[in-house]
Amino acid sequence: MRLGLVSLLLLGIDAPVTETRAALESAPQSAPQSAPTTKPAPPAKPAPAPAPLWSLHLLQRLRQASVPESLTRSLLRAPDLPSDAPNQFAAYEAHFMAGLELRLSDGLFVELGLDSGLFSASAHGVTLDGRAPAEVVAETLMLGETFIAAQVGEAGALEIRLGKLRPHLGEGAIFSAYGFGLLADLDLTLLDAPKRLPLSFRVQAYLPDGTFSRRLKQSPIIEAEAALHLGRNTEVRLIGALFFDTQDVLAQLLGEAFGRGRLEAFGDQAATIASNFEAEFGPLFADEIDQILLDYVDAATEAYNAGDIGFQVRSSGFLAWTGLSLRWRVQRELSVQLTALASFGTSDLRVSPDEAHRAFILEASTRRLLPALTTAIERRRPDLSNAQIARLASAATDRLAQVIEAETFAGAEGSQRLALNAYFAQGQIQYRPIRAIELSLFGILASGDRGQITQGTSGTESTGGRSYHGFVSLSPFLPYTSIFFNGGIATNSASSTVVSVAPDGAGLAAVGLKAETQVRDLLFASCTIARMHALAPPPDTGKTHYGTEANVTLAFTPIANVQPEVQGALFFPGGYFGDVQRGYQFIVGASADLP
Repeated sequence: MRLGLVSLLLLGIDAPVTETRAALESAPQSAPQSAPTTKPAPPAKPAPAPAPLWSLHLLQRLRQASVPESLTRSLLRAPDLPSDAPNQFAAYEAHFMAGLELRLSDGLFVELGLDSGLFSASAHGVTLDGRAPAEVVAETLMLGETFIAAQVGEAGALEIRLGKLRPHLGEGAIFSAYGFGLLADLDLTLLDAPKRLPLSFRVQAYLPDGTFSRRLKQSPIIEAEAALHLGRNTEVRLIGALFFDTQDVLAQLLGEAFGRGRLEAFGDQAATIASNFEAEFGPLFADEIDQILLDYVDAATEAYNAGDIGFQVRSSGFLAWTGLSLRWRVQRELSVQLTALASFGTSDLRVSPDEAHRAFILEASTRRLLPALTTAIERRRPDLSNAQIARLASAATDRLAQVIEAETFAGAEGSQRLALNAYFAQGQIQYRPIRAIELSLFGILASGDRGQITQGTSGTESTGGRSYHGFVSLSPFLPYTSIFFNGGIATNSASSTVVSVAPDGAGLAAVGLKAETQVRDLLFASCTIARMHALAPPPDTGKTHYGTEANVTLAFTPIANVQPEVQGALFFPGGYFGDVQRGYQFIVGASADLP
């Protein structure tokens, strides 16, 4: 099948993402004219070279947003987000893209692309794709899709591309970002009868990072597809992809799960630890130890979620995806799209304690444990002198700090093999009751995990065993709503961010409804409402409701190629996040697309 020229990429990390493919055909060539038969025919004039095809996209907007920090962090939207990052801000944002296609000969062409990334200026500073502009420009050179392509064979049925591309693997559920690699597409529906067959095949191989750094240059992803075309608008596609982790790519995500699992397992062992402590020090303050430990776990969990403490994790292994995609035009007004994927793989984790974590335990001994134990001893043994109380509290504090460190890092040293098994499904039904209105019902289901992926404390096995069931992706593209879904998933389209397609990898069951209307070429309006739930509730709240989100977009085209737009979004957090404030986003801007 013929692949398009330009991908209009991310318009912003938190704004709806629109991907537009412009299929541009070569300029027609003039045919030589026949001369009268009475004179010799003049030599045919060479066909003029095809004119270059170009495109330009400009975006400028003002954005006011407030997003709950717990949502931002749990989605790994910005994995290196500092603990003091604002969750409420106003910013001026801009985005620039350009593309130029040069046809070298019939069937051979080069495409050059520029992509500025999302420029943002606010009271908190100036960034490009959420990072320092100079750093981003040095790594990307602002290069967009840039490749050389050849169409060979009858009717150009085989197309090969080599360069910096932006694939859309697994219908966006696996990978949708820039990468350096190769694409080969064979479309047998383009052949003339009787050779024509309702089949097409595609093979792609990428280094899943679009920067000129060393990042992910040794961890390739390979994908193959085979499609059966049952009509002009109906196809069934078999998908298979394989990713090799040789550069600690999965370490970030699995390290997050490891940390949550260790802290949760430690909390579960608080009563056992208190019992052992009582046997060593006597029943002096046995009733208080359990609560002291739980208070410490709460403080450590808060520090871990803020990124102040953690674990050093390295990983190696592989991750594979396989499944089916269906596009079915039931009738002119009704169409169905379904994607179902299963993933499996292994990862060898090598975990070592974070020095900041050790320092946190030491600091907690002085600031938290010692005062709590001193108070407990004073209440239990008023007959002791202040000096005796101080000596006993100091000894108990030192011992409890040793127990906390041993239990926190129990089983953390060394290597352990982790099995990855998960599933993902998304579907959408589109119905157009009248020409100007389209209704879409969508749903997503992704497996989840509570994150307990290591051997438990005191020789017991934790709930999750040595497996992880959250569906793992490399920079997925699932723009159903602008706050919960959009991007959140990847910091930008040039650098991949490995994530679970759900907060904390806890799974996702979501359903939503979208209504769109288009009045000629002048006015466009859409409204979306969606409700999202977890499949693996967190232990602290025990609630599965992520939240409900509503989006509204209004755009009009006063003149050709220019589109002012207003967007609004509200996110109402559910019980999963506890007691957090509502999120909102408001955008006023305009875009221009040429020619």
